[in-house]
Amino acid sequence: MKRSAVIGILILVILAVIVFFGSFAVTYLQMKKNLITREDDPPALEAASQEEITSDQTEYVMETYDIKTSTISEESAHIPVQYIGCTREEITDQLADYNENPSIEDLEAGFMDFSLVYFSPERIVLRKNYNSDHAGYKYCILSERGLLTVYYIDRKTVYEYTSIETSSLPNDVRLQVVKGLYFKDLSEVFDFLESHSS
Repeated sequence: MKRSAVIGILILVILAVIVFFGSFAVTYLQMKKNLITREDDPPALEAASQEEITSDQTEYVMETYDIKTSTISEESAHIPVQYIGCTREEITDQLADYNENPSIEDLEAGFMDFSLVYFSPERIVLRKNYNSDHAGYKYCILSERGLLTVYYIDRKTVYEYTSIETSSLPNDVRLQVVKGLYFKDLSEVFDFLESHSS
């Protein structure tokens, strides 16, 4: 009986050693696999950090497109400073900002929008779209708090506040000033205001 107890204990010890070393081997292999994965990560991070950006050597092309006539003109120049060292997204963000606040000159020329047509570190192509039907307008009359207000073409800079009530206008004119009624010069603006003042 003692002999069978010794053999049983010996078998248990052998099983415990096998389980211990087996779990150690599995843990070791898992750790080794994780280390190999971590060694692969830095090149991936390095590739991500090497995002494509412009430089002072990037070719810059500015296109101008007239929607009405379907004509396009192209001009190459040295890349403007604000676009040097930029990614595609950064240039797109700058153009979106410009679209929100275009220059008065662009608005008077019938500006529609500014977009990125092509991007690479070697060359970028930007395009300003215009509608020549809208060119030449310098003023806009809007209905604001029930009164007419004369703005410059940017619809932000006030030229003159008036005391003309929107409710005194004919329905068709009232609808126009809600959206914005555009004029090419001050004489047109004053003619409109005089004809609609009581």
